[in-house]
Formats: sequence, structure tokens, C-alpha cells
Amino acid sequence: REELGLPAGHLYFCPHSLFKMHPDFDVALQGILERDPLAQIVLSESRASWAGLLRERLAGKVGDDVERVHFMPSVPQREFHQYLASADLIIDPFYFGGCNTSCEALGLGIPIVTLPGALLPGRFTLGLYRELKLDACIAGSEREFVELAVRLGTQPDYRRSISAQIRERCGRLYERPDAGKALGEALLRIAGR
Repeated sequence: REELGLPAGHLYFCPHSLFKMHPDFDVALQGILERDPLAQIVLSESRASWAGLLRERLAGKVGDDVERVHFMPSVPQREFHQYLASADLIIDPFYFGGCNTSCEALGLGIPIVTLPGALLPGRFTLGLYRELKLDACIAGSEREFVELAVRLGTQPDYRRSISAQIRERCGRLYERPDAGKALGEALLRIAGR
């Protein structure tokens, strides 16, 4: 973490483009900062102007705690994976969560707290967890999202047990020759063969 310039403390990483940061998600960030005095939230700085606007918006809600919100610069993929691996957990923004990033984080055994949305962009992480047959990090409400995140952030033994379960099961996401075969069969049906 030190080499990457990341802060000490409990690292809650939300590595998604800032356009995904709906104002409703601010309440979850506020809840995490209030409930965990060692929380450090790291967001991805996809655009400096957006980062400034988001910081300003958050400052109006969390006051001085905004100093515990950090922005990671855009980095090459290999370095991005180092950031992911440094996180205690990933937090999925509301309504428009992760997909590729969730696959990468789960491949590293990093827990992702998610509150599934009603539409597809907010349900990819849910789908990945269902494939893993693991529901410990799926919240049913904004309040539960904060509770799950803070539990993972502040209880290292619990976090390690969830990470171990993810590592044990993540092959179900990647070692799937049946998925390629099913896709091929679907394409042949579409083509009328």
C-alpha cells in the first residue's frame, strides 16, 4: 500500500468510473466513514473535474471526513490489479456496479459488497456471487450495505474467511468450457443451423 501511495487504515476501494457514482451512494460512503473511524475510501479518478465535483458533493455530507476519501489516478492494468489486491474490500456503487472489475477482484479473492439494482448494470456482481453460491456480501438495503462493508472492513478474521470462500469457488467463473459451448450453440440457433 505504501508503495502505491495508499493510506493506512481499513481500505474500502470503489474502483469504478466516477460517472457511476449516483448521489444515493453518498449515503453509503457517509455511513462507512461514520461507523469506521479507520475507514479510508479510495475512488478511481477517471476525470479530475469529476473527482473535484464528487469531493465537493461529499464534503457537504461528511464534513471533515472527506479527508478520508482519496482518488487513485488512472493507471495501467497491471498496476490496477496491485491496487485491487491492496484493498480490504471492494464496494460496488449503487445502480451501476462492476462487471469486469468484479471478475478481476473476485479472481484475487477480494470481497465485494453489493446492493443489487433493479436493472442489469447494477446486477453483474450479484450474478457472479450466485454463480459462486455465496451470498454473504449481497446487501438487501442501503443500511445492510454499510453494515456488511464495515464488518468486512473492521473484522479481519471474517474478511479472511469470506476471501477463502471466494478463492475456493472462483474457478466456477473462469474455468467454464460449458459456457463457450452454450454460446456456440446459441449462435448456431440464431443463424438457423
